[in-house]
Amino acid sequence: AAGQSIPYQQQARGILERLVSFRSAEGQGQVPAEAAYIVEQLRAAGIPDADIVTMPRGETLSMIVRIPGSDASARPIMFSAHMDVVDARPEDWERSPFTLVEENGFFYGRGVGDNKTGVTALVSTILRLKADGVRPRRSLLFTFVGNEETEGTTAGDIVAHPWTRGAEYAINTDAGGGQLSPEGRPLIYFVQGAEKTFATFRITARNPGGHSSVPRPDNAIYDLARGLLGIERFQFPVMANDLTRSYFAAVGQVETGPIAPMLRRFAADPNDAEALAAIRAEPEYANKLATT
Repeated sequence: AAGQSIPYQQQARGILERLVSFRSAEGQGQVPAEAAYIVEQLRAAGIPDADIVTMPRGETLSMIVRIPGSDASARPIMFSAHMDVVDARPEDWERSPFTLVEENGFFYGRGVGDNKTGVTALVSTILRLKADGVRPRRSLLFTFVGNEETEGTTAGDIVAHPWTRGAEYAINTDAGGGQLSPEGRPLIYFVQGAEKTFATFRITARNPGGHSSVPRPDNAIYDLARGLLGIERFQFPVMANDLTRSYFAAVGQVETGPIAPMLRRFAADPNDAEALAAIRAEPEYANKLATT
């Protein structure tokens, strides 16, 4: 298959296949085993233990692999990928989620897109650098997060480690990426400029209540239902800026169908109500308009 003919590409495919086999979701406790497999590959290639650090945290862990640079005064560059996945129940999948399947030029398996291909890319790069005897000027730090899909606390452990302090760049493999046409022609390459976080809200409805044989005209269930409908109707205000407008303008040049001119119109004028309504109807683009 294309992209799998060179030895290092074949090696990377084997690594991805093995990584997909780990059910590394929260509660499964397989992230340490996945990390151990990665360490095994690195040690076999000659990466010294002194350049590998693992930091356990409960059932999971994080890991940093260092390729020392030749210039101690140059600030390091970080690369990041996460080893964990959102869980998948095999009975809900058409194919086995923890077996890498290739069909018609596509890979299927839990984590292929998010983000074990990213992990594979980092591991493969380390192995190639070692095999080719490359000594970069800057130190390169390859970081592997263990619970990105849940609390994200292992990322904090990585940031707090002495190796990563002062790093000039942090390049995340779990964002951006290329888009191809149906014929396989490269269309555009995305680079993520920011990361959203989340907030959790708990809504409680209280009511004096009463006996079911003497019902009140109002009750907590109805109050809660009205509150939920209010959330459904609410729309966060548009937060257009230079970055998002540039994004919509660029994507509008390569996108096809009725949405394409709407993307370009919004980029030119974020107050264009028709363009805004069209984009809000497309989940792929609506989440880039504002807080969701």
